[in-house]
Amino acid sequence: MCTLPDFDNVGYDAHHKKTEESMHADQVEISWNEAKSSWAVRIVAGEEAVRRHTDLPKSVDDASLRSAAEKVVTDEGYEFDASAITIRR
Repeated sequence: MCTLPDFDNVGYDAHHKKTEESMHADQVEISWNEAKSSWAVRIVAGEEAVRRHTDLPKSVDDASLRSAAEKVVTDEGYEFDASAITIRR
């Protein structure tokens, strides 16, 4: 019978290691999604793209959109240049 090592005690926390490594968003865009009637934040990092929806109303101002996009990107664990957020109405 083969016994597997106890990975809980090897001194390596893969989740902790992953959160320590910073990911950089190459592009951040927020746009209105007609199908879902919500604002969608699109984060592009290399070949990976992540899309998250917000609950902001369609008539919200640009400052609120930027703030919401910044929060989504930060919550997803990305570093980014906040001045490079693109808003598509």
